[in-house]
Amino acid sequence: MLEKNRIIFLLSFLLIPLLLESFTVFRVLDKDGNSLNYYSLSAKNIKNGWVRSFKVNKSGQIKIKNLSKGLWRLRVFKKGYYPAETFFYSNPNINSDLNIKISKSKINVNGEKEKTLEKGMTYFIKWKDKKAVSMFSKILKDYKDPELMKVNALLFYSLKKYEKAIRILKDIKNQDIMSLQIFVSSLLKIDDYKNALKFLNKIAPEKISNPFIGTEVGEFYYEREEYEKALPFLEKSIKIYPDYPESYYFIGLSFAALNKKELAIENLKKFIKMDPDSANTVIADSVIRTLKDLYKEEKNEQK
Repeated sequence: MLEKNRIIFLLSFLLIPLLLESFTVFRVLDKDGNSLNYYSLSAKNIKNGWVRSFKVNKSGQIKIKNLSKGLWRLRVFKKGYYPAETFFYSNPNINSDLNIKISKSKINVNGEKEKTLEKGMTYFIKWKDKKAVSMFSKILKDYKDPELMKVNALLFYSLKKYEKAIRILKDIKNQDIMSLQIFVSSLLKIDDYKNALKFLNKIAPEKISNPFIGTEVGEFYYEREEYEKALPFLEKSIKIYPDYPESYYFIGLSFAALNKKELAIENLKKFIKMDPDSANTVIADSVIRTLKDLYKEEKNEQK
């Protein structure tokens, strides 16, 4: 009996890693929703900068096991298509699927121009943004391709060249949600609030895909005392990236301003727990104490 129990224990011990193993299935689709194959995918962890790169064959999908918890930037490139970038939050306790849509390229180049474009794509997928933006800029001197312009604006934004990103995007009539986010964020970063407001009206909070920009917009509305407008952007940011302290800070302050004490205290406590060394912790703690005092006063008045 003892030997049987030992065998059961050993089998359980060996099976635990298999039971805990999580995975994410990535698929790349064209604009019509058809699955594509033979593409490159690269994931970069926001917190530590780790990069994991993959080549996908004819199967058209890739199952990545045990991505570390946190927010990842994902880049995809397939020859003959425009490259793309998105965000993905990995939770080791949940198996998940992510579909990324890309568009067929309309750039028709050959010779040296084709080599330059291919170099740019290679640099893009390898996170060498300075080199990628240099290659794409050479192509865009002769071909004012809107989709490649959006990619270049994304790269300038990543390099914190906000005014260059703005100059590119202001000339594009049909902007997608990613380029709109970058445009608004770039305007906010150079304090051009008037123009930022014009384009913010075009962004529905539920369409936000960049949690940092969502939080930035939420903060902007909070500072303008438009708390009801701030909330949906901050809520969407938390949904995308539940480990970002600043989102909880501004949503907590917004709830406090709207006299939603319990929600304010709950979120400000989360902020303090996540980032106890932040300069804003003192403010958050002060607001919590004030709200608790007000709550006690209201309770005493009801007696």
